Amino acid sequence: MDGNSSTPCGSYTANQLGINIQRICDGGSVQLYQAFTECLPTITLRVANAGSGCPITLFVKQKKDFHTFQIKPNFQIFASFDSVKEVKVQCSDSPGGNCNIFGELQIHGCVSCG
Repeated sequence: MDGNSSTPCGSYTANQLGINIQRICDGGSVQLYQAFTECLPTITLRVANAGSGCPITLFVKQKKDFHTFQIKPNFQIFASFDSVKEVKVQCSDSPGGNCNIFGELQIHGCVSCG
């Protein structure tokens, strides 16, 4: 059962999925999560810009919302979002810089929507 109704949903949790991205600061993006079903999960994440030579941008696309967060070097974000469709990070375009992104994702959702 999910926590919000009496409908069985086959809930699951994927804990501490690690993020370790190291690339040049070329404006490129990396997808961290994409939903492939109608049952959109709750995602808790920690994304850190580990002293990179460039700022990074975190994008979170929800069912009815879209968020962007710029994370400066040596800073991090910790947040939780419901009904997530997609999560990605993008390194800024800073020639000669290195982009170092670390963190974790926790995904909690239902296998079937009731």
